[in-house]
Amino acid sequence: PHLLEYGAGVAWDPTQPLGPLVHSITFDRVDLRGGAQRMAEDLSDDRQGQRLLEVYDQVLREKGGATPQKDVAV
Repeated sequence: PHLLEYGAGVAWDPTQPLGPLVHSITFDRVDLRGGAQRMAEDLSDDRQGQRLLEVYDQVLREKGGATPQKDVAV
């Protein structure tokens, strides 16, 4: 589902031949590559960690707690 969501792949009906699908993928490879790059960035470890911290901060705000200060370089 993520491949389709990001435009990094195409749907395939297993009852249909693969030849036309392979031809389509070859023709659209530049667009598919861009979708794959977006998917890799959005689903990266760094991005997932960032999302987790955003959810954590939101929960703290909803519960009335203080949001921890971000690390500051000295």
